Amino acid sequence: MRKWHVHVSYWSGFTKDREWHESARNLFESQGWTDIRFGNPLSEPGFVPWSSSVDADEIDFIVNAEHVDREAVQKVLQQVGIQHTAYITIEECKAE
Repeated sequence: MRKWHVHVSYWSGFTKDREWHESARNLFESQGWTDIRFGNPLSEPGFVPWSSSVDADEIDFIVNAEHVDREAVQKVLQQVGIQHTAYITIEECKAE
């Protein structure tokens, strides 16, 4: 099985609360996503997005699958209310 590092920058329009984080994490984990890290003011004190505009939040995670694409990731993100992504990068993890 191949491993993919996925980085998502998205426009939340508002700050998500901790309940949303847990609900989103549960859904992501049910999809087989691992090493999930949220990048926004609630998850990291003093957080300022480094790779996108100040109004965007970020999520990083690992997908274990033969193939993963932007459309598949977006379908899952929409289930937790993320409608607009600035970008999604998908890179295969190097063998350990």
